[in-house]
Amino acid sequence: MELLVLPILAVLILLQIPISIFVHFDAKRRELKNPDTYEFGVLVPLCGLVVTVVYLYKRRRRSGKIAG
Repeated sequence: MELLVLPILAVLILLQIPISIFVHFDAKRRELKNPDTYEFGVLVPLCGLVVTVVYLYKRRRRSGKIAG
């Protein structure tokens, strides 16, 4: 399972960043109000994925250190 997490996360990052850039420029071209909002709307889930992966990694490393 661990071997799949990092490649999947890397693929998501590599896909989500260009998509957000496209959304930003497309929103500007179409003269939508606040094109940055749409760009960040695409990127925010990416931040959640990164935080989740880091949490799961640290959680697994500390699982043996639980005082019981």
